[in-house]
Amino acid sequence: MQASLDSGNIQDGAYIFEKMKEVCAPNLVTHNILLKAYLEHGMFQEAKALFEQMSENANCLRGNTDYKMVVVPDTYTFNTMLDACVSEQRWDYFDHVYQRMLYQGYHFNPKRHLQMVLDASRAGKVTFHSFSTYPCVYE
Repeated sequence: MQASLDSGNIQDGAYIFEKMKEVCAPNLVTHNILLKAYLEHGMFQEAKALFEQMSENANCLRGNTDYKMVVVPDTYTFNTMLDACVSEQRWDYFDHVYQRMLYQGYHFNPKRHLQMVLDASRAGKVTFHSFSTYPCVYE
């Protein structure tokens, strides 16, 4: 899969990823590699679908043993999607990803997220309710 993605053949990499599910469950690293490849090749909708699938998995967790069977977004996943939302100026989806990140227990990192929020604010899409809450994006 990695060789296909590295050579720019994203469709083949995605195909291998899907076929991989028949033999073994792709892990978080594999998901993040495909997510990043989608975004690097302008395939935002495909990345969004993969992210949504991972986010839905997080809704299905009932115990610690479920983490072995499903893949859920991590800090890298969230930061990758937030970066993509900023570069694509997808402010409505930026808000969704950001809220999802906070909901899953990942916190605002001023070094990492402040510039993103400021970019959204400059675009007129973010207001701050207070310093203790996260920004809300408005259309």
